[in-house]
Amino acid sequence: MSSPPILCFILPLTDRVDKSGQRRELHLEKALAVATFKSSNSPRQPTHIMRYSQGCATEFMHRCKYFQVEKVMLNTSELKHGIQFHTDSLSFVVLVCIDGSGRMLLNDGSEFNVNQGQTIFIPADSEVVEVFGKLAFLKIRC
Repeated sequence: MSSPPILCFILPLTDRVDKSGQRRELHLEKALAVATFKSSNSPRQPTHIMRYSQGCATEFMHRCKYFQVEKVMLNTSELKHGIQFHTDSLSFVVLVCIDGSGRMLLNDGSEFNVNQGQTIFIPADSEVVEVFGKLAFLKIRC
């Protein structure tokens, strides 16, 4: 397997000017004096957490103070029910289908097809949404 290409950005070091057109001095020594070249300690949270339930596997991807991302893989093709999602009154959820296809059923009986590349927005304090099929998506919660 080949390595990914290395991206290189070349920034001009001469003829730097500020917003009024005046030349700016380049402070390489000062920049190097405050730069940190050591890597940080190990992550504060595990990087690979998987949860399993019937017809569903969820992989924790990222969390910060603004949002959380999980990869959800469904396979409900042999089940009579789908996987249910709902939101609380504090946050919405975005589901981005990254692989496969399925369908989504709302409490009122309406049904929608879900395919790779589509995004589902579930508003805060929503009704239960049930998803059926063999698909994978990113679940983003704010």
